[in-house]
Amino acid sequence: ELCTGGRALPIGHVCYHSARMGSPVQRIDPLARRVESILDQLMLTPAGELESERLEFKSWCNNDRDLSREIADAAVCLASTEGGLLVLGVDDKAVGSRAFARCPHKAVSVEWVRAKVRQLTKPPVRCHVHKVSDLLPALHGEPQGDLIVVDLPKTTHISGHRNSKGVSFKRYDKSCKPEY
Repeated sequence: ELCTGGRALPIGHVCYHSARMGSPVQRIDPLARRVESILDQLMLTPAGELESERLEFKSWCNNDRDLSREIADAAVCLASTEGGLLVLGVDDKAVGSRAFARCPHKAVSVEWVRAKVRQLTKPPVRCHVHKVSDLLPALHGEPQGDLIVVDLPKTTHISGHRNSKGVSFKRYDKSCKPEY
């Protein structure tokens, strides 16, 4: 499933594809391919319709404090269920380029997101955080390039995770529900 489209040789966790236009073989990161596919789908479909048990979108919120809580709750929810991707900076009702927004909060960066997940989840949720333009360099300077992707593997903790208020969440279809 990760190695799709044309002739691909799955080697470990990386797929190697012949690049378009006859250029030499290049490394294609499966996460980058997944993000590229999601961005393509967002050009035609509102994010809210694309959300699933393993995919969540969040807008930038009014301030970085609210954003940090939203990120922590989503990280707890996805990691405590099956894992998945959290994409920051997407309006879940808009379509096409209107769905993407540049981050209005100066403090927010890949490192900031990683730190907030660590600080506001117990035990800390493991995550890999990327700026979309680092995964897909062609989007550098574009609004989509400012999006941040949080890759959250399924937890290995038997009891799951909790947010800073002690609440645990699980993902059911397209929404997170508190677990009591």
